[in-house]
Amino acid sequence: MKKNYKEFEKVYLGYSDIAGIVARSYDRVEIVRFGSDGSYKAYLCENAEIGDHYKKVFEANDWVWFYDDHEKRLEVVGKTIEIWRSGEFGIIINVIGE
Repeated sequence: MKKNYKEFEKVYLGYSDIAGIVARSYDRVEIVRFGSDGSYKAYLCENAEIGDHYKKVFEANDWVWFYDDHEKRLEVVGKTIEIWRSGEFGIIINVIGE
């Protein structure tokens, strides 16, 4: 049985004065927008059950790097990495295994 995303720890994604964090994989770059400037954290999950109010906004294979306004803050590695968003600040990074 899958664990709910809320059972996982949150990780620091960084701080932004432009309300966005950059997600980069080997073939794609996406700006993940937030409701306002600030400091952001995400649930970092493995094969989690995601709530229906979240929408998948990014998917990559092998790795994703996360950058705030100044530097790389987080590296996530896995077979498939999904980014899910809800509302102005809700964010989940879900790593899908084999």
